[in-house]
Order: sequence, then structure tokens, then C-alpha cells
Amino acid sequence: MATYADLFGDPNAPKVKSSDQKWIKFEEVGESLLLLQTGEPKQVPQKVEGKVKWIVQPYDGAKWQPMGEGTFDPEKVAGSFLPDEKDVEIPVRVVGKKNSKGEKVEGFEPFDATWELKNGDTLDKFKEELLDTEATIGEGTMWAYKQLAKVKPRYKYSVKIVKTA
Repeated sequence: MATYADLFGDPNAPKVKSSDQKWIKFEEVGESLLLLQTGEPKQVPQKVEGKVKWIVQPYDGAKWQPMGEGTFDPEKVAGSFLPDEKDVEIPVRVVGKKNSKGEKVEGFEPFDATWELKNGDTLDKFKEELLDTEATIGEGTMWAYKQLAKVKPRYKYSVKIVKTA
């Protein structure tokens, strides 16, 4: 059995405005963030503009392309499927920051965020780190996350375990 709070959250909890949400972002190449994992990682469907990503062939012979769920009629396309690969989300507390010179940023205020490991360089580096270290991660794992380069089409990152839970 489930309660209202189980399904929809505590109706008496203070409302959090979407503008209060803090995001993990880098202001300059070479910065690094220290992330304290506060929960278990979970796999989530890939998204396109906030909608679940589908791979769609609009008509016979057309190139397959990513489209968000609800942006196409499945009955009117030649084919569609959900990609097998998923993204990973990890609840974290960003507890520290170093600038591009490796100096600790004074006055940095820690904040809670969701670390989104999307298909690309960050997810690849995350997988490599887990394979290389054979670590078991969970609440309390400390991560060093650094932006190495801002080059198109993929930004480059470093993901390292500093301390396991």
C-alpha cells in the first residue's frame, strides 16, 4: 500500500521553486568540483529537450533520428524504438571547488544537486573509473569532477574517485 506522501511527496513540505535548483556547471576550463555522493545512482531514460528519447525513422529510407516522446505519431512513422543505453543520475552535494589554477575557491557555498551522467565523455569517464578501480560506490563516495576542454562536438572531462564510501 502507498500513501499520498509516498506517491506525491509531503503536502506540508516547503515548496521549492524551480529557480532554487542548483546545477553542476563549470565557469572556465580547468575548474574542478568535489562531489559527495548522497544517494544511490540510478539509470534513467535518455532525454531530448526534456522528453524521453526515441530513435525514429520518419519514412522508409529516411535516416534514423532522435526525437522526444510525444513529438511524433508512432502510427505515422516507418519505425521507432527506445535506445538500450541509459543515462545515470547520482544525487550529490557539491562540497568544494578549485579554479583552473588548482586553487581552492574561497567563499564557495556547498549545494545539493543531481549529477547527470549523460551519454558522452562524462559517462565514458565514469565507466572507465569504475572499471579501473573496481570500486563499489554509494552514499559517502567522494568524486573529483573536472572540465578538461570545451571542444565541439564533445566537451572533455575527468572523473575520479577520491574516496569510496
